[in-house]
Amino acid sequence: MKTILKKVLLVVNPMTNKRKAAWQVRVTTALEQRKWAYQHYQTSSCLIQNQAFFSDNLDKFTDVIVLGGDGTLHIVANCMAYSDIPMSFIPCGTGNDFARSWYGEISDEQLLECVLYGQVSSISLGQVNQRYFINVAGVGFDGALLQASLGRKSYFPKLSYLQQTLERLWGYQGQELEVSAVNASKNEAKNRLRSYSKSNSEFDHKSACEREPELAALIESCQRPSFMLAIANGQYFGGGMMIAPHAHVAAPRLAYCHIQDCRWSDKLINLLRIFSGAHLDAPIVQAGQIHNGFSILSVGIPMEADGEWLGLSPAEITVHPNALKLRGGKYLVT
Repeated sequence: MKTILKKVLLVVNPMTNKRKAAWQVRVTTALEQRKWAYQHYQTSSCLIQNQAFFSDNLDKFTDVIVLGGDGTLHIVANCMAYSDIPMSFIPCGTGNDFARSWYGEISDEQLLECVLYGQVSSISLGQVNQRYFINVAGVGFDGALLQASLGRKSYFPKLSYLQQTLERLWGYQGQELEVSAVNASKNEAKNRLRSYSKSNSEFDHKSACEREPELAALIESCQRPSFMLAIANGQYFGGGMMIAPHAHVAAPRLAYCHIQDCRWSDKLINLLRIFSGAHLDAPIVQAGQIHNGFSILSVGIPMEADGEWLGLSPAEITVHPNALKLRGGKYLVT
């Protein structure tokens, strides 16, 4: 039987923790036992520097293994989009929400097997303006939370998210969120909203939304001030909050979940219900699927993706099916 030799790029976030250090030893030992060559790469805080390294060196490797959390996956996804080289990952960062969707409940032995020999699947990526995301992008409250916490990293992401949520929930004021079909002008969007308010029938911009059958419901939901809009590839964010139970990583689309602004007590109740996914039943919540993308026309609303700060709206949200080759996981269909 012919031995398959590989050359692996081992990508590591420079922030150290005990789990990451132990996994680094375990993975390198497994690679050496198989006589697979490997090279370490420590990610930079500058995305452009990371992209330059991958552009110059990625074709020298057969596989990429990432040791880190959602932020490290975010970096690598922005370096490997549309590459034919497969990536696998060990979740060992401060936030590991994407792994909850991709691997589910899995032992360390099964995880290592997935990383080394798992079947390769093609998954979708989302994009906010020029930045890809692999897990969840947020517009509104969660973006504001991240903006307020810049420079503060926690080793207890769930507790940190809840603490910051409780600190800022009282004073957060929902904002108007104007959503439109991609490439539609602001005036066109306003005209569409006016036409809908005059009729109980379908939007008269059906031709603009015909490839997005669930976009009309999102536009209607956004006629009230918005608390939070999540665009999801994975199901979880914020340290285990099931923001989008209807998301499917291997699907050629993204899920959305929009929560309208409401009373402080209702916000708190629905945020707590997100842990189980029960929030989707609330009347202030609208959820659906996006197959191509949409535009956010409102200005000045904070945005984040995969726990990384993206700045303020406006933004164009785009779906990229089959954009990343990912090894292992519970989704084995492309």
